[in-house]
Amino acid sequence: MDALLATKVMGWGNARQIYSGKWIANLPRYMEDKAWRFGDHRDWGEFPRYSKDIAAAWEVVEKMKDSHRATIKSDASGSFYCDFTPINGQSLNISPFTKNIAEAICKAALLATLREGDG
Repeated sequence: MDALLATKVMGWGNARQIYSGKWIANLPRYMEDKAWRFGDHRDWGEFPRYSKDIAAAWEVVEKMKDSHRATIKSDASGSFYCDFTPINGQSLNISPFTKNIAEAICKAALLATLREGDG
């Protein structure tokens, strides 16, 4: 999920898995100062674990806020729900509840981005 989120939502390109299960991708323009060399390519970096780290997930919220309204809720069982509604659109309320708030944010952002691609 993190690789898909990095490429579809956060602007990274060409994600691939390398040694030890690490994932890397072409850096988006706003992160060029953090690039390192991978083979013949200079613009690679390891992207954050958006679905596991709340600080990284909050970067997703910040990225989405110009075009979407975020709704984040929790229920009595400690599960979290997130939805990103297009500013000029209607929510489909299709994001699942999860026990991890970072995962809820990431799933909602990915679903919002993918459903816009279908429209």
